[in-house]
Amino acid sequence: MPIASVGGFNFGQRQLAIDRSGKPLLLGWLLNNYWSTNFRVSQPGFLRYHYELATHAGFDPVAAARLAVFARGPLNAHPSVTAAQPETITLAAVAGDSVIIAAVQRQAEGACVWLQNLASAPRTATVRLPQTGITSAAGCDSLGQPGAALPVVEGGVSVAVPARGVVGLYLYY
Repeated sequence: MPIASVGGFNFGQRQLAIDRSGKPLLLGWLLNNYWSTNFRVSQPGFLRYHYELATHAGFDPVAAARLAVFARGPLNAHPSVTAAQPETITLAAVAGDSVIIAAVQRQAEGACVWLQNLASAPRTATVRLPQTGITSAAGCDSLGQPGAALPVVEGGVSVAVPARGVVGLYLYY
């Protein structure tokens, strides 16, 4: 959604707060051709939009990222076998305050895991692969190409993630 207005038609006005005495209005401008730039005047075919709204007392970047992952594409699972008891497993786990797994890509010899720090200060995070274990690890770039080797200590790889930054790991299993 290119533009949203909260509280009413207040395009171009700076808003530091929303008047909640009445019923505030939320306007989502799905297509914006105000300056004849972003979209054509008419769009052929069907367009589908999906919104997720969540209330909160204070902004939590980790909770916002988790909601965004869910909103981007909720998991649709179709069982191919039957089991007596449902089972849940963790394929990749990260321990580190305000650090999330942003993406995982399977590779020929392992997997690339990209960690994102949502905090405004550097953090240290440790990644583990509980199902397979990690035999060795290296840093990786945004294309998944391995770089310098990293030590594996007690089944995990620890790495410093810069403030609001992303770090890639190539994990061999």
